[in-house]
Amino acid sequence: MMKSKLALLLDVMIALLLSVQGCSRVSEMVSPSSEVEQPLATCQPSSTQPTLAVMDFEFTAGKHSKSELAGGLSDMLINALVETQCFRVVERSRLQEILQEIGLGAGGTMDPSTAPSLGKLTGAQLLVMGTVTEFEEGESGSVGGGILGPIAAAVGIKTAHIGFTLRIVDATSGVIVTSKSVDKKVSKAGLIAGGSLFGLSGGGTLFKSKAMQDAMEQALIETVAIIANQRERFAAVTQAPPGEGDSQVDCSQLAAPMGPRFMVVIPEVHISRRVPDPAGETEIIRKFLEKGLTVVDQQQIAAIRNQEKVLNAVNNPQAAAALGIEFGADVIVIGEAFSEFAERKETLVSCRARIEAKAIQTSTGRILATNGMEAGGADISELIAGKAALRNAGGRLANYFITQLCENVTFDRHQPSVIEISLTNVNFRQVQRFVSSVELLSGVQKTQQQVTGNTARLQVQYAGSAEELATLITENNSSGLQFELTGLSANKINVTVTGEGSHQQQESLSQKELVRLIQTFLTKLGYEPGPADGLMGGKTEAAIKEYQQDANLPVDGKPSMALLQSMKSHIQR
Repeated sequence: MMKSKLALLLDVMIALLLSVQGCSRVSEMVSPSSEVEQPLATCQPSSTQPTLAVMDFEFTAGKHSKSELAGGLSDMLINALVETQCFRVVERSRLQEILQEIGLGAGGTMDPSTAPSLGKLTGAQLLVMGTVTEFEEGESGSVGGGILGPIAAAVGIKTAHIGFTLRIVDATSGVIVTSKSVDKKVSKAGLIAGGSLFGLSGGGTLFKSKAMQDAMEQALIETVAIIANQRERFAAVTQAPPGEGDSQVDCSQLAAPMGPRFMVVIPEVHISRRVPDPAGETEIIRKFLEKGLTVVDQQQIAAIRNQEKVLNAVNNPQAAAALGIEFGADVIVIGEAFSEFAERKETLVSCRARIEAKAIQTSTGRILATNGMEAGGADISELIAGKAALRNAGGRLANYFITQLCENVTFDRHQPSVIEISLTNVNFRQVQRFVSSVELLSGVQKTQQQVTGNTARLQVQYAGSAEELATLITENNSSGLQFELTGLSANKINVTVTGEGSHQQQESLSQKELVRLIQTFLTKLGYEPGPADGLMGGKTEAAIKEYQQDANLPVDGKPSMALLQSMKSHIQR
């Protein structure tokens, strides 16, 4: 036992002597040298490499300069990540410029809610954030225990402890995709005399001992290993998941001009006040238009967006369908949205938003799709931050609706919509003649009328738009009335009767149009009336007789309104 102690004391004395010439041997004897591995095998350069932005580390430990430590660690991590050739890394000076521009100083802190805004400004797909929780350098008073403690202190043994938490944040969604803790403790002799660590010179106020140099080196290499080992996962994250990036679904079957007409109305509130120009609604409309869909003009919606009937329709599919019909829409996307203040980081404000909406088929009141999405936004202005959050949530919801409607829903493009015709300066007899003329038009399936004084209101079920119906009414007037179209909107036609022609003009016009329509209907029913040129010929008379015989009608071969109504009924069946 005594021999063992003497041998140990001899070793320490030899070490003490050697320390006069240099302390490297002492460190090897007292504390085995750290075998620090180099970063993982490098990746091959690729255009698909994720782009990272390394934020300055937050500093909550020790008495060292916050700004120097925060910047120094991020610089060393940037250099180490670049050396792996696995990632593209945003230049720190460029990052600092952007932070200054948006009002977040170089020493400011970041959190996941501000990630989408910073990601757009820097082009980064992932943000690397760290918080230093431990950073200590000191004399070793206990290394080796027993008689070694005082001797270790005498030869300059230093202890170093560094620890930090690491977070990798998706710069598109603000979602934390990785969170790890890194903690390193090293005991070693000697002060920094020169050299560098990941491209930065040692010493200064950042650290003074070789122990801290080793501890930081080990911590940074472990950090790089954590990030590099998940590079394939990060590559998948940067390929936006469903609901994040633009929908790639094919919407050609719903595209204009033959596709259904969409209406989007989503009132928004930034808690405590209503938003005049809804950003979420605008973003949904923008994405619908990019897919080639037909959408009711947002300016038409502005007048009614915050009216009671819209607010009541949000949770009432039938009321929503009626609202859509009022604007000539086949599908109405209706819902509500709000944004609110989340937090303030120095001069940067972050907000959160949520949008909930339904897509409803107006002809049936059937809910085709429904969902809700949340998102964040940041800016130095709270209102703009709220709008950014609403826009981001609206974009996600638009992608969902586009996918659901274009992939899973089939629309009958000939499905009728209800169009209102307002007649003025008419009497009851003239109304009946006008209605009879409209009912003869192709695509008209049903009419309802209400007459009050010298005005009338017609509800017409028509498989087309109000503009198409207005064109048919003017080009195929069999009423004998003279009238003018005085107004046209998405679902309403205004007509003013200006007079009647002479009896001969009425008969001529009515007879000519009647023959033309009968010829058209006979062709649709499979008969051969001859050219539809509006003239009564032998083929037309023969075709009429053939139809009358098949339909068990009196056979005379003459055109009449009763004959035309019979043909129309057969076509509709």
